Amino acid sequence: MSTSPQKIDEIQTLRAFSIISIILYHSDIYIFNKDLFRAGFLGVDIFLVISGYLIFKSLDTENITKNFWISLKNFYFKRVKRNLPLLIVVIFFTNFFSIYLLSF
Repeated sequence: MSTSPQKIDEIQTLRAFSIISIILYHSDIYIFNKDLFRAGFLGVDIFLVISGYLIFKSLDTENITKNFWISLKNFYFKRVKRNLPLLIVVIFFTNFFSIYLLSF
């Protein structure tokens, strides 16, 4: 089994569809005085369903049935390990630019 996450083409297609529908919804495109993309929030729903599926699949591959709490702890540890460095960078740059921009 490979250590890299497997890319599923159908999920990538649904993800692209959801992002494109959100972008088109916020672009306010009107043709013949009709809003063509009224269901932009449908893209958000699709994206949330995809996220839930991928989270469950990730927990399921860690044998959720044997030790649920241990696998849940490992799941959150992996998320913190992946997201914490980016969070620190975003906080640093936000503070830097806010001090720079608000000092004038």
